[in-house]
Amino acid sequence: MNLKKVFASVLAVLMLISSTAYAQVPGFEGGLSDGYEYKEYVFVTGQPLLMTGTLDVTSSNRSGNIRTTYRYNLTNTEKKATLTRSYTVNTTVEENTEKHQTIETSALDKNYRETIKVGSNTYALDDYAFSMSKVTDNKPAVDYFAGNWTGRKTYTINKNQGKVTVDIEGKTTGYDHYWGSTETMDVGQAVTYSMPATDKTEKVSWNGNYHEYLSYTSEKTLDYVANDPTWISFKGGYLLQGKNQCTAKIDYDLPTVKTTDTGFTANNSRRDEDSVSFTMTEPVTQERMLIPEYRDTSGHWAENDIGRLASLNVLAHDTTNFYPNIPMTRADFVMAISKAVNMLPDSTDAKPTRTTRTGRNKTEEVSPFDDLKTDSIYYPYIKNAYDKGLIDGLSPRRFGPDEYLTRAQAVALLVRAAGLEGLAPNYGYTTIYADDGSIPLWAKDAVYVASKMQIIQGDNCNRINPDDSLTRAEAAVLINRYIDYLKKDFQKDYKDGIINYK
Repeated sequence: MNLKKVFASVLAVLMLISSTAYAQVPGFEGGLSDGYEYKEYVFVTGQPLLMTGTLDVTSSNRSGNIRTTYRYNLTNTEKKATLTRSYTVNTTVEENTEKHQTIETSALDKNYRETIKVGSNTYALDDYAFSMSKVTDNKPAVDYFAGNWTGRKTYTINKNQGKVTVDIEGKTTGYDHYWGSTETMDVGQAVTYSMPATDKTEKVSWNGNYHEYLSYTSEKTLDYVANDPTWISFKGGYLLQGKNQCTAKIDYDLPTVKTTDTGFTANNSRRDEDSVSFTMTEPVTQERMLIPEYRDTSGHWAENDIGRLASLNVLAHDTTNFYPNIPMTRADFVMAISKAVNMLPDSTDAKPTRTTRTGRNKTEEVSPFDDLKTDSIYYPYIKNAYDKGLIDGLSPRRFGPDEYLTRAQAVALLVRAAGLEGLAPNYGYTTIYADDGSIPLWAKDAVYVASKMQIIQGDNCNRINPDDSLTRAEAAVLINRYIDYLKKDFQKDYKDGIINYK
């Protein structure tokens, strides 16, 4: 599932459009959903209580003002517990088109309701303060986001018998690209419980806290599937699968609670410290891809890489030959990487129109480069990449679409698409390659980062050969390595670093 489609064109703060399938951790209550069932732990009683049921999310977007409503209906049959909750979050979206960034600010609508019933006790939400903000950095191939929020919930116990206060502080980070997305949450909550003594019950007072680490991961895999029959027109093809998984790990520090004839008691000095966790997995989606048909790649050292990209329609597949050993042109590479990361023009089929007025009632597209015609099949991809800040020309008005792509140019484009140029050290450093002095200054940062990404490596003499042209086979291998990096390393950094090593 592509997160860029959430809320029309912006990533909303921890919220979703769909009411049945989720593209992020749903809401900010610490629960997870597989699109069918929702699970959440609550701690208002002083003990971890797993609630399961349904979550319905609806959203509307009017001129950058997003209104999202959450409705929960949860139960725990064993503990005779129920939870009903509904509230609406209003989000204002401000987009900075020059910097390609989006800032979202959210506040809670006053029409919130929540009731938790556990046995004979009822916890009713009396007040809910909430504030949230998030920034998204929209790079050509990847969107990165980070957000923070604070909240305070105040519950009354059995109308007027006591009070529970929950102070919340959370942060979220994540990324979204065509091949996968991950959102991780780190949420800390402190609970204060107070029930004064009555004629029939003892005074109960305790403090506790719990920390939640939540993650949603979406990933695509592309695998070759061979056909069993012999008499069939093709040997096999590629299968694209989408896999989504949610993970929760909760560490808690609570008092020791005991049930008595008059209610229950809580021992603050003797603590209950433990953790709970659960995982939810959405159904796998499957899509058969185009059948590679090239005749001149059989037995070639890059055959598998070429076949993978051909199945995605990343590389032209409407001819019988791929010509793996001829140089890749600049135009072909921009189109290929645009398709590989799904960085597509708004409409690749529509004829370009409207940029500069040429007559009283007529407009026509004006190319940013003198050597790139608007009716070229490459034009929508190059123009889109140019508008997103991914590419520049060889000079202000010359792109050189038919010129051969150099290794340095290819590496710079890939690193820039991911927005990772800033990971290189300050000026004065050297790369690991023997021909470091031959690397153009404008490509030095990209080569350094690409080496760390492990999408490039030196030859037998440890040279990167930055000014050599890239063959079409080498380009296919490079793009596949780039896809694998987006799929694997991003997830390890965001998900495993937050969830598995806490």
